Amino acid sequence: MKVLISFEKDDNGNFIVNYKKQKIICLPLAFQRLTGVNYKSVVGNLHVEYNLLSEIGFIKEPVVSITHEKSVADMTINEICSFLEREGIQIHSPSIQENE
Repeated sequence: MKVLISFEKDDNGNFIVNYKKQKIICLPLAFQRLTGVNYKSVVGNLHVEYNLLSEIGFIKEPVVSITHEKSVADMTINEICSFLEREGIQIHSPSIQENE
């Protein structure tokens, strides 16, 4: 799957790569390996393979749909936790207490 990134060259010759709300500083050769773009380019937008983003330091977001019935903002903590448990995702947090 390809995703859209934007980039610009900083004053040091490195690339500032933006994907969603994340921003990574990338060395020119790593940027060229990721994108295939000549590192003399100064600014632009392009599509890259999603799986390659983690190679330069981006945190890949899990693709999880919580529920189609309610938005997450309308769910209680217990509803969210029980949904995640059904999906096999375990949460260990001392701040989550059961409130019935």
